[in-house]
Amino acid sequence: MVFPRLQTDQHIDLLKIGELSKEHVLVRFDIHDRDGKQYTQYDPVEPREIGQLYQMFFRENYPKEISKKDHQHVVADESGKIIGGLTWHYLDEETVLFDGIVVTSALQGKGIAAAMIGNFFVSMSAYGIKMIKAHFLFGNYYMKHFFEIDRKWGALVKILND
Repeated sequence: MVFPRLQTDQHIDLLKIGELSKEHVLVRFDIHDRDGKQYTQYDPVEPREIGQLYQMFFRENYPKEISKKDHQHVVADESGKIIGGLTWHYLDEETVLFDGIVVTSALQGKGIAAAMIGNFFVSMSAYGIKMIKAHFLFGNYYMKHFFEIDRKWGALVKILND
């Protein structure tokens, strides 16, 4: 099974996109906020989606540096408007650095970020990632989502089980 940690109530959608010579699979997760409203989390398809995500980091005063190493997930509402997302980059074949998460101000506190983190863990595990590190900047929030302080690594760490 590709996503062994997928919970039975989670919906996942696989789409093949791109031109024939550059086809790839796009994984989309459905997430719901505390009010039951549905959103979709996915790897951005268009450059404008990445731009909108980084603009949101800026608008929400999140101290995020843009890097060529960054990978992203974006979250869109039913109309396709980007309402949040997260970024990470690979440190090695089995380790990623969770580098930032943002949700538009109007939707903060509705559980969207928590749902994004849960789906992020599922997708990273499917890619063979064993460890996720995170910055201490939002340590209290990350520790609510299963990150632990690891003195050996000098970071907040989430170990993914096989």
